[in-house]
Amino acid sequence: MEAGEEDILIHNWKELCEKYKLVSRNNNHYVYHHGKPLVAVWGIGFNDRRKYGYEQVKKIIDFLKSEGCSILVGVPTHWRTLTIDAVSDTRLLELVKQADIVHPWLVGRFDNNTYEPYRKSIEEDIKWCKANGKDCMPVVFPGFSWHNMKKDAP
Repeated sequence: MEAGEEDILIHNWKELCEKYKLVSRNNNHYVYHHGKPLVAVWGIGFNDRRKYGYEQVKKIIDFLKSEGCSILVGVPTHWRTLTIDAVSDTRLLELVKQADIVHPWLVGRFDNNTYEPYRKSIEEDIKWCKANGKDCMPVVFPGFSWHNMKKDAP
């Protein structure tokens, strides 16, 4: 998404809600969190020069909350400390506080030999989330197996 395209997303959401009744509990095909439709706003706060920022994400979150949605934010691994893969801007934490679920991206960050510092960081993330009334959903990834890729392998 480019900066300024948040209005396209908002317009699209309105059309989808009208067509598919997304915010109606009669729609049993949509994921709900605490009785509200769950929407992920993913990729906020990464320091990789994404073409959207705080203002655009805030507008989207504010809109979705006004529509009665529960919000999951997908954030960098180091979102809480605003270091390494995260922007060093405290406004990120303000956005996270508006969300209902925090979803830190951990894929590829560690292996069996480098896990311990991440385990401690995840524990601190969970504590922060509990203290701020948020659910925390760290990424869990199963790894890789050639067996899954090559169905004919023993």
